[in-house]
Amino acid sequence: MQITLFKALKTLDLTDDQATQIVEAMEEYIALKITEATKGMEAQLKAQTWLLGFIGTILAIGAIIAGWSHI
Repeated sequence: MQITLFKALKTLDLTDDQATQIVEAMEEYIALKITEATKGMEAQLKAQTWLLGFIGTILAIGAIIAGWSHI
């Protein structure tokens, strides 16, 4: 995509530096929008990971207690 955008900008008689600056600005904008869009998913994934770890710990403790009660 970057090369295509660069070539399209060059057809507008922009200098190499101008076209490069526009491509870099577009890359930064896209990266920012992706970060903003995935922020909520990252938080949800962290919460789910913590919850699964907690449930696993409770199950392990339950298994240990059940094992001790048969002794």
